[in-house]
Amino acid sequence: MEVKEVKMKSFEKKDIRLKEFLEDNLCFKSKSFISLNPFYGCNVGCAYCYRLSHKVLFNVFKRPERFATDKETIELLKSKKELIESGYPISLHDSSTDPFLPETIECTINLVRLIKKAGINKKIVIISKVPIEEEVIKKLIPFKEDLIIMYGFSNLPTKLESPNK
Repeated sequence: MEVKEVKMKSFEKKDIRLKEFLEDNLCFKSKSFISLNPFYGCNVGCAYCYRLSHKVLFNVFKRPERFATDKETIELLKSKKELIESGYPISLHDSSTDPFLPETIECTINLVRLIKKAGINKKIVIISKVPIEEEVIKKLIPFKEDLIIMYGFSNLPTKLESPNK
């Protein structure tokens, strides 16, 4: 599967680490989940975010950027039989961005729909700190038996965690 060429400032074309990083993060087994990440980048700006350790990537992706379609993401997942047969749930956008940002929300809803349409019988985990609108909840209700939605609120000072966007 070929990921979309990402146009960036301040990233040298000769460095292929970005492409490899994005491909590796699209669909992989993390510690507790099967992780699907067709976006990379976040504009929430939490000071404690682990993504800060990826200085080049963090500086390039200050807002969510799509690098794979929903269909490509699901096709890659379906090709990884060992992941599908594992007991792990699927987590959406868990290591790349927030699933309920304006840029990612339709992708999140569509991935849930496509996972179920593909007959992948797994729980789907969505972890967010962005308030979930009623309209989004209505779109997700048909999948409620398969969804685990975790909403975080830390009440940290603004200098450590931006207010929910």
